Amino acid sequence: MGGVDSAPNCALAAATVAAAAERVAAAAAAATVAAAAERVAAAAAAVSVAAMPTVGELKKSLKAVGLAQTGEKPDLERRLRQHGEGESLKLDGVNPAALKNPALKKACAKRGLPCDLDLGTRDDLVDGLIASLTAEARAAGSSSNNNGGDDESDEPLSKKPRAGGASSSDDGDELAIGIAKQVLQLGEGGQVEAVLSVLGEAITRATPFAKQKRAYLQLARLIHPDKLGGKYDGATRAFQELVRAFDTLTAPEVVEDDAPAAPKAKTLARSNENCVRTRVFCPRCRAEWGTADSGLQPYDYTIFMQGLKTYCCALCLCDFGCMSAIHKCPICTKDFEYTTHDYHRQVSCGNARCTRTFGFHLYFIQPRVEAQLRADIRVEQEAKMKAREAAAARLARAQRKAPQASESEKKAQAERLFVLGLLDCCPRCGAEMAAGSNDEESRGAHLKACVDAKAHAAHAKAEAAAAAVAGAKAARRDAQEEAQNEAAWKFLGGDTGSMWLLTDKQLGSQLELHGLDGGGSREEKLARLARHRMADQGNLLTDGSGGGGGGGGKVRVSAASLPSNLHSMSLAQLRAVCASHGLVAKGETTDDIIRQLEGATELGKVLMLEEKPPPKPRAKSVAAEPDSSDDDAKPDDSSDEDVPLSQRAGKKA
Repeated sequence: MGGVDSAPNCALAAATVAAAAERVAAAAAAATVAAAAERVAAAAAAVSVAAMPTVGELKKSLKAVGLAQTGEKPDLERRLRQHGEGESLKLDGVNPAALKNPALKKACAKRGLPCDLDLGTRDDLVDGLIASLTAEARAAGSSSNNNGGDDESDEPLSKKPRAGGASSSDDGDELAIGIAKQVLQLGEGGQVEAVLSVLGEAITRATPFAKQKRAYLQLARLIHPDKLGGKYDGATRAFQELVRAFDTLTAPEVVEDDAPAAPKAKTLARSNENCVRTRVFCPRCRAEWGTADSGLQPYDYTIFMQGLKTYCCALCLCDFGCMSAIHKCPICTKDFEYTTHDYHRQVSCGNARCTRTFGFHLYFIQPRVEAQLRADIRVEQEAKMKAREAAAARLARAQRKAPQASESEKKAQAERLFVLGLLDCCPRCGAEMAAGSNDEESRGAHLKACVDAKAHAAHAKAEAAAAAVAGAKAARRDAQEEAQNEAAWKFLGGDTGSMWLLTDKQLGSQLELHGLDGGGSREEKLARLARHRMADQGNLLTDGSGGGGGGGGKVRVSAASLPSNLHSMSLAQLRAVCASHGLVAKGETTDDIIRQLEGATELGKVLMLEEKPPPKPRAKSVAAEPDSSDDDAKPDDSSDEDVPLSQRAGKKA
């Protein structure tokens, strides 16, 4: 009986084993398929990565076509794309991407495109030029199709005449006229933000000042009356609307303080609504500035952010200002670009994902502190002006005595200094000599044996990197000096009579903003700007009081508008002072000009650029009441002195 019952059990066991074997086989097959799929995916990824060119390959391709190989990988890919698109859009047989900078700027200017490399990169200009040439090619293609395709000329599309005989320059004029009409229409409608947004980039009151100024300058170069005066009758009015829009958009928002209990006249102030004290950091050690343990007063933030003073880092002793400092957005905590023009405005940080706006807190400054600050700033700016002229004179004398040496002469001199032990590192490879072989003979032997091209290239690259870092630091330092000079001039009143305090760069910026010629000597530039401010006080773009010339185009010579010590100034500086006051300097010596200025100050003459007979002196009377006409003759600049810094948001001129 036991043998008979074992047969079914054996069959059941066999079936169980067979099922298990099938499951094992299926699992093995699935694992094999998954592994194969992973290998296929890995191979596809490897092929995809292999198909993407490396940075080295991109640079090699750019070098082959003669284009720049600097920048990140997206920049390199962008230049290759530009070169490919430009092959069918050549100008005089040259690919637009390969044009030299002067030719590129000229081609852009002819088409009414932005052409200033200070406001945009070369790649941006090339993209704009290629887009314009592509549009010209399409227009020419449609014209040739309409004419039956008879045009078989090999002349570049950009040089072919358009329908009706119009050239590319005519197209540029048509574009400029069209934009001028848009500016005029939008400006007359009061749409100031739309005026500066005509070129396509949205410009609002919260846009950083640097972008606002760039949009204004691009439009000014495009629709300036000197360019369109004979081609469009409304060019002058369009330019005036552009100036008015820029002035309105960049002016700080102010409110009138007309409380009934205040016995004083109305003053300008702004609230701190949506304003915060932003965090500022040292550019060298990145330590936070203005903390509670720094010993600074709250109003130092207001002084610092307006660019009036520089401060010393308590940790690394680095002297820096608001233009060279690191600023953190109070919303996204990322770095953002700051200028002194943003202090009285609601701005956004400019980062892609941070769109909220914020302002900068305005702290109260006691009148006594502000008066002392005003005096200190004036003394400091006068000293800096004299130091700049002295440095320029020393540099000119040095260049006359020892002309600039060539690169080969500099290299030979450095090698000689190294052999004599006056340089620690080899000028070829950058290696330092060992302690036991530091004599002249050993150094000469090292120099003769120093022929490693790779070491030379590595040392040259390191020197170039160090020079780039030093240049960036110098650029930040110069930007801080220029911003401080502009802020100080505006803080002191921003009047015409004090324009002699401006640096050459700031003077050029004022001329450019007013659309005036920037050529000539410093004295001629000051006289030209003074005439313009006297003639048209309503179109000033500065934040000064607007009374620099006084009402009716007059400038009074007063002790407040003159330097503290005339006898310490050079002849050129005194001539600049005369030009700022609208006075033609008479005499060839400093004593002559000083007597002229002192005489004008004592007599209280109102000086004009046009020579007019002096007014007749009135008879003095002890019992006479003061004449109200004397108040009318006073310049408007004095009003700026009466308004505290903490209540003034930067008065429009």
